[in-house]
Amino acid sequence: MNNLMTMLKSSIGLKFIMAFTGLGLLGFVIAHVTGNCLIFLGEDVINDYGRNLRKMPFVLWPARAALLGMFLAHVWAVLKIRRINLISRQIPYVSQNQVQSTPQSRTMLLTGFLLLGYIIYHLMHFTGGMFIVEPDDLAGLDVYAMVVKSFKSPLVAVLYIIAMCVLGIHLSHGIESALKTLGLSDPRYNRQVQTMSQLISAIIVLGYISIPLAVLTGNLELTPTSMVELIQ
Repeated sequence: MNNLMTMLKSSIGLKFIMAFTGLGLLGFVIAHVTGNCLIFLGEDVINDYGRNLRKMPFVLWPARAALLGMFLAHVWAVLKIRRINLISRQIPYVSQNQVQSTPQSRTMLLTGFLLLGYIIYHLMHFTGGMFIVEPDDLAGLDVYAMVVKSFKSPLVAVLYIIAMCVLGIHLSHGIESALKTLGLSDPRYNRQVQTMSQLISAIIVLGYISIPLAVLTGNLELTPTSMVELIQ
């Protein structure tokens, strides 16, 4: 047990933790954007999706606990690796050679903390019912109305779009790095792995931002039925 803990606290062990939890969080992101895009199938579909999730607390709460655990482990591993790197770099480098690095890799910590801040805001907004979300929408699980009315605000929509672009930057390097750490890529195919990571990230970002863009352009609107229910 002591050997296992020592290994997990080493730089290599921490990178494995970061990679495993990162891919786990990626799975959630893919499932989340897929669920969000159900809004394009109509008001009833997205609302039924939200209500059905609430009807399965035996699945929802363990999933939330696992997600929170992965998230905390991911952040912990990142901060530990950062600390190890700072301690080991007692003497500054004479020159900073960044030829092998990319803007995505150099800003991973920054984009990660920006995403953390947005996640807190996002949970307060849609789960906590703060800001533009109305109590009646939250109580009735009217996901469609919450989304449309929220993104009718250009400020909320633009903030969301920027956050999803930051997510894309983070994922574009994170996916590639995780696959390499876990030995799931071959040096001969580094270019293909990088391209695949960027493609997956781009698809996820496009899926997310398509919703506020559809609201802002009027392609997603409150239906007459929803407006009558809100008035009543």
